[in-house]
Amino acid sequence: MSTALLTDYITRSNQRRQAGRASEAHHDASLALVLAPASAEARLCRALVLEELGRLAAAASDARHVVASLPPSSPTCRAAASLLQRAELEGASTAESVSASADAPSTESVAPRISAARLRLHFGLPLPEPLTLGRWTTLSLRLTTEIGLTPPLDEAHGAPAAARLLLLPLPQLPSAGDGGTDTHSESAPQYTLEVRQAVEDPTTREPRLVRGALSRVSCVLLQCGRAVVEVRASLAAGGPGGPALPPQPAVLWTEVAGAGRIGSASVLSAVSAPLSVVQAPGPSSSWAAASAAEDALFEAQAGAPAPEDAPEDEEATSLAEAAGAAAFRVAVAVAAAGRALDSIQCFRPFWLPGVYPEAPRRPLLLAEGTASIAARVWDSGAFFAHWLAHDARAPAWRGMRVLELGAGTLMIRIH
Repeated sequence: MSTALLTDYITRSNQRRQAGRASEAHHDASLALVLAPASAEARLCRALVLEELGRLAAAASDARHVVASLPPSSPTCRAAASLLQRAELEGASTAESVSASADAPSTESVAPRISAARLRLHFGLPLPEPLTLGRWTTLSLRLTTEIGLTPPLDEAHGAPAAARLLLLPLPQLPSAGDGGTDTHSESAPQYTLEVRQAVEDPTTREPRLVRGALSRVSCVLLQCGRAVVEVRASLAAGGPGGPALPPQPAVLWTEVAGAGRIGSASVLSAVSAPLSVVQAPGPSSSWAAASAAEDALFEAQAGAPAPEDAPEDEEATSLAEAAGAAAFRVAVAVAAAGRALDSIQCFRPFWLPGVYPEAPRRPLLLAEGTASIAARVWDSGAFFAHWLAHDARAPAWRGMRVLELGAGTLMIRIH
């Protein structure tokens, strides 16, 4: 067991917690516990993050574990005892508040309405920029409603088990003299991804390491509508590359596994703002050796060997093909955003018949941001556009003048 690697995860967790990035801090603390389950410092680190997340019972449980394992004079023990006292005081206050509001509607009465909503995936910001090939990078995903709230999802309410994730290279746009050909450059690099994440056991609350297979499309497990993972990108076998490969523009693409649905509710996919993919600087031997040593530690401690290339299932292959066919359209949307790109959180892809009759596999891409209510894809617009495109009862409005009264990103008008 490398104490240096353990210290690195604990230090980074504390730094992220102090910076207000509690979900990522929890991820680091959990990986520290995967490496050293008996480490009191790692458990205190996770307890502090759980307190920050408002999970007081879990924080108190970790704090009790630390207090029971160390002498009272230990600074770590004293910090855990202080946290335990805060958690118990806050827990008592919360219990009184819950008792006073016993007549308020329960979340169970709200949960069935989730099935009638359209949810959406988001990438946690900031995105890794640049994304360095061969190095682990932290990435977060979350599932929300149209107004940005995370619904009370769990297995009883049909929460998604996983999301698909791929790294899509953007082709170089043709010049005006090239005729605007919608093709994907054969010389563009192709990438594979592997992911690792600490997943909390619902019974014991202890973390376990999950590693995804090396593939064009990786699988990320979602818990309570959220996921924090470490991602490592590599050049696909047979693709162009080498030490002189210049920075390449790319986007991350994610969608919920299982036909993009949670029960009867559909989930909007997300395409990230562009980022640069670069080769690791300096001699490859140094960072490659460090990465291999880290992989070996996780394999030894958690029994999670590095995965080999894995065959893709039908859903993953379909997503990779659809994203590849849409790469040109994504590049056009990124170029069209221009200076407004800084205010864009992500793009939402929609496949609607009739939008691009000459290229049916090219999606409509809507930029989404937080600048105003007009910068979002609202459920009403998405549902109405889908109805117009697929329902035989929809009126034939071609040639008519229609006044659209607010649907965010003008999805209906474009359709």
